[in-house]
Amino acid sequence: MSATAPATATAPAIPTALTTELDAAAGLLAEFDLGSLAHTSDEDVCLVVGAVEALARRVAAIQVMVAGEVAERSRRELGVAGLAQKHGCVRPAALLELVARVSGAEAARRIQLGTALRASVTLTGEKLPPRCPGLAAAVADGTVGAESATVILRALDDVRRVAHPDDLDAAEAGLVEHARVNPVQYVTDLALVVRDRLDPDGILPREEETRARRGITLGRERNGVIPIRGALGPIPAALLKSVFDEANAPGAKPRFLTDDDLRDGTVTSTDADGNEVITLRDTRTREQRQHDVLEGLIKAGIRNTGHEPGQLRSLAEITAHITLADLENDTGTEGGTSTGVGYIDGIQHPVSVNTIQRLACDSAFRRVVLGNDGEILALGKTRYRFTPAQRKAIIARDGDRCVLCDAPVTWADTHHVEEYFTHGATGETDVHNGVMLCGPHHDFIHRSNWQIAMINHIPHLLAPPEIDPTQTWKRLGKQRIHHRQTG
Repeated sequence: MSATAPATATAPAIPTALTTELDAAAGLLAEFDLGSLAHTSDEDVCLVVGAVEALARRVAAIQVMVAGEVAERSRRELGVAGLAQKHGCVRPAALLELVARVSGAEAARRIQLGTALRASVTLTGEKLPPRCPGLAAAVADGTVGAESATVILRALDDVRRVAHPDDLDAAEAGLVEHARVNPVQYVTDLALVVRDRLDPDGILPREEETRARRGITLGRERNGVIPIRGALGPIPAALLKSVFDEANAPGAKPRFLTDDDLRDGTVTSTDADGNEVITLRDTRTREQRQHDVLEGLIKAGIRNTGHEPGQLRSLAEITAHITLADLENDTGTEGGTSTGVGYIDGIQHPVSVNTIQRLACDSAFRRVVLGNDGEILALGKTRYRFTPAQRKAIIARDGDRCVLCDAPVTWADTHHVEEYFTHGATGETDVHNGVMLCGPHHDFIHRSNWQIAMINHIPHLLAPPEIDPTQTWKRLGKQRIHHRQTG
């Protein structure tokens, strides 16, 4: 925010008709007896909740429309004559933050929504409708709240440049009707599905953008504690959520306890037979438990790095959902695009078939196959990645590096050459169907036109025609014995 207090006092603002009406409404609310809520019935409390939220939606509509007006009157081309700059603010959000006493994020959200729902006028005086007229009307009449409206707007804006206008109009109408009777979470779920159906390029381009945003940073130490910030991709986020959920489950045995935790949480008692019973109570908060689980996993990973790489094992199970049609028909690599999607438990946004195939390669997962009407066709047992013995055999055959670069196998996944999900899950988890790929090259193989195949039980690589016009399969692997014999 960039704003300064005025150097001299100014005359009080003169009330307008609008502010007079709003002040009168606020006066009516001030007369509401909050203490009476304690004496109402359960049914009346529910009715009050609904009535209050209907009123709040009306207020929110005014908030976002006022924010849109502030943005319009603070347009950059107006310069110092713009509303925000006249009050010492560089941006309209800063002015809104100052006057409304809200956070910068909330001010920006209101301006984004208000601008989209506001009618505009061209330089010639022609009046243009809002970007989402149906959504604007629903917000104005108080039947759709600002949260749901923001979700709908973002989903439609994601595909506005690539989707057909008629399809966008139909999607907007359907989402608005859905939002009139459903909570925000349900609106979010449907909005994501609609967005993906409208996008002719499929989900892969957005997955690439998501992957580019991944990262973790450590902040500056404060009183012995170092803050951590960042963004995880869907697979590591799902795995981490899975182990956190396991650690926080009711009745879960405490894990990764420090000596202090053991001392503070150990309770000694005597049973009916006079035997000493030691009970361990977990006195940590949820956040502390999750910190200690993450610390334990990091230590376990460090202990395994560079030592017996084949003994790495999966620590968590996650569930992936995908329709039978996408599972069987969408390879996800043709031309680098994919229209099929799946879902990972604990992750809100959908993922591509490629991501689920990569997940199958080197993670513990449970596969749920759905029919076209949503019926469960198969609920597979937990299937684990390649066993430690299989990884050792693959490393012995191909060398201790990723077959496409020099990354050590301690960083690598074991990739199914014939995809596990191909044509109804026929790819075998066996030595003759696995190669070691580092994370970036694992992603690359799943989303590109490069191919890996096993020829005489040895992995070979085929580049696309524009790279290798001869279309020659080239042997992969860095097994030093083989190089010595053939060199």
